Amino acid sequence: MIWTPGVNIAVGDGEMGQRYGSPYDAVIAGSDCIIVGSGIHRSENPSEVAKQYAQLSWQALLDR
Repeated sequence: MIWTPGVNIAVGDGEMGQRYGSPYDAVIAGSDCIIVGSGIHRSENPSEVAKQYAQLSWQALLDR
């Protein structure tokens, strides 16, 4: 099982120098599970954003 941290819809650099990759790209590259943190808990609507991550990663799994 491959777990991938540093997944965020907003791809690029974070506040502390971390690099984020998209959930779609992570799954296409072979990840079985994506690890999302601030992309959800710092959003204005965590429930909706979590659904977006689920939809993007599920679509990538179907496309893989």
